Amino acid sequence: MERKSNSTVSKVKPLKVVIIGPESTGKSTLCTQLAANFQTIWCAEFAREYLLENGMDYTYNDLLTIAKGQLEKEDNCLKEVIKISDDTTGSSAGNPILFIDTDMYVMKVWC
Repeated sequence: MERKSNSTVSKVKPLKVVIIGPESTGKSTLCTQLAANFQTIWCAEFAREYLLENGMDYTYNDLLTIAKGQLEKEDNCLKEVIKISDDTTGSSAGNPILFIDTDMYVMKVWC
């Protein structure tokens, strides 16, 4: 028997736009400006927060922690973008954009 739920499941599929490039080239600034222009949010780099808190003397295990933290942060931002889209449109008809200032490709190069 198929189980039905009264809750509405969002059908929004956000578009993820990743800005990549070397350190200190303005990725975060560009994401901030793009998010403002498109009235959405952006996902900041987890590594920056992690290294500011734990220091720049990192190990390979720290890189794994940073990668997992980045993926978790992106998942949380995607949920927030979906919620914002659902709240502002009253439906899940739109496809909002999430800007991200790094991704696993950058993480691999950095590693």
